[in-house]
Amino acid sequence: MHPLVAMVILLQTAVVLLLFILFLFTQRKLSEYEAMHPSLEDVEQKETIRKFNERDHFRLEMLDKSCEIHFLDFENKQLDRLKFKTFDAILANISLGGVMFVCPYDLPINKDILIEIRFSIKGEYFALKAEILRKEVLNGTENNFIRYGSQFVDLYSAEKERLHNVLNQLLLERREPTA
Repeated sequence: MHPLVAMVILLQTAVVLLLFILFLFTQRKLSEYEAMHPSLEDVEQKETIRKFNERDHFRLEMLDKSCEIHFLDFENKQLDRLKFKTFDAILANISLGGVMFVCPYDLPINKDILIEIRFSIKGEYFALKAEILRKEVLNGTENNFIRYGSQFVDLYSAEKERLHNVLNQLLLERREPTA
């Protein structure tokens, strides 16, 4: 073999080897970069999961437990005549984030309505501030009842912990098998 051909082959081998080493180094750096800089898709997916976990508290059906709704404040000033009025309702379900209640009154929820929800569970009395977020008309009854979803606001950590303990106790009782 001619020495010049051998040198070209050796040089080509060295270049290929150098390119391979460069490729491996680049792959490692790219992996490190991707670990430190997640893609927009990864960020959006993690944000969606975070929001779901944040807002999704376990809910307990309350089997038609009575409660009182006390109006505290309205953004809609036409409703001011209802301020500090109280009416009876049915507590449909409850979570650490809020309650769903049912009543026959049709309230406009396009404006902020601040209420206080008063109820007792397991001998514990609660009077918690909430904001009404949504409503759903329940047709098919003699009177059309309306179900309202509300979210607790300004809930002190001690109240939240007390509610959490009561809800856990209720959940455990419901899970216990009957003998």
